[in-house]
Amino acid sequence: MVENRRLLIALATVLLLAIVARFGLTSVHTSEGVYYASIPDELTDFTAREVYVCPECLKEHKQAYVDLLNHKEAAERLEKYQAYYAVPGPDGRCPIHPNIPMRSTTDIPVSPRVEFSLPEDTDFVTREYLPKDPQRSAYPPAPIELTIVISSANKRSIHRAETCLSAQRWQHSRQAYHTTIPIGGNPNKTITVRSLLMWNEVQTENGQTMRWNLAVMYWYSALPDRITSSEYRRLALMFYDRLIRGLNYRWSYVLVSKRFPPGVSEDAITNELEQFVAQFAEFAEVARPD
Repeated sequence: MVENRRLLIALATVLLLAIVARFGLTSVHTSEGVYYASIPDELTDFTAREVYVCPECLKEHKQAYVDLLNHKEAAERLEKYQAYYAVPGPDGRCPIHPNIPMRSTTDIPVSPRVEFSLPEDTDFVTREYLPKDPQRSAYPPAPIELTIVISSANKRSIHRAETCLSAQRWQHSRQAYHTTIPIGGNPNKTITVRSLLMWNEVQTENGQTMRWNLAVMYWYSALPDRITSSEYRRLALMFYDRLIRGLNYRWSYVLVSKRFPPGVSEDAITNELEQFVAQFAEFAEVARPD
């Protein structure tokens, strides 16, 4: 009996080593394909907002953040240069650096707080979208923000929105839930996203406190057909693909959000975000690489 048990243990060990040799880190192929390889300038009802960036302000802002991390006095510089994208002066130059022309772009530079908290090989895209017809927007002054984070070899790039938003002092207003949105008006073609409602208080210039709400929808995607709004399902799919298929996909984390003050209808904001998600998902299906 003892010998049989030892034989079974030996066979199990050999089998485990064989699996590790076949599906271990050295044998896993990493796919370079990205689900959202292109981002739209326009959707049916939304258009990307053009912003203006001062390269010198952006550089100074990043350096101030690095100095703060190294326990150096840099809070004033960090605040001074935080508006590295803003409205330029009448001559198109930076108000702080009058010799430097600001450059126009629809891709908003990632903040140093996010950039330095994630692996260096993480890719980012952030754009702001405005409604083409402001009268159809629940709160026209605020854009819809689209952020896509694309992981590489290091999977720390991807995590739940609740984690990073809580780190930015946003608090939950209600329980998160999953909702299914039809794509292109076709009820048989849908995308499921996770929906959050959060709030935060900020100090205005006159010293008063103002509350802001933040409506959020997010999901995860990877080529060829991996789409889920569940962090646990994403992890399960990653494990299956690596262990069984020997493939390591580049996952994308997609977050769509909009800020709005108290008094604005949450349902109206939610409907606007769902409309944006449906149109963006339809664009992504057409533009998705083969």
